Amino acid sequence: MLIRRIFRKKQAHFYRRWVVQFYEALARKPDETFSGDEKNVGLRGLAAEHEDRQVKQADHALRLYLHYLHLHLAHTVAAGSDEAWRHVADEVRRVKCP
Repeated sequence: MLIRRIFRKKQAHFYRRWVVQFYEALARKPDETFSGDEKNVGLRGLAAEHEDRQVKQADHALRLYLHYLHLHLAHTVAAGSDEAWRHVADEVRRVKCP
C-alpha cells in the first residue's frame, strides 16, 4: 500500500504561515478553535489577493490544524517550527495508513 503524503516537508513553512496569519487575523490563541463560517470568510479574503492554489493550500492547512487541535496536539504545532509541522504530517500519515 502506498502512503499518501499529506504535504511535502518543504511546504511545512507555508502551512504554518497560513495558520499563523489566520489566527492573527482572528486575534485568537493557537489552542482556540474557529467556526466554519470564520474559516470561509478568511479564505474569501485570501482569494482576493492570492492564487487559487494558495487558497486551497491555506484551506488544507487550516483543516489539518483544526483536526490536530481537536486531537489535543496543538501544543506541538503551537511551538511554531517547521519541525512541528513535519511531525503533524508524520502523525497524519500514521493515522491514515497504519
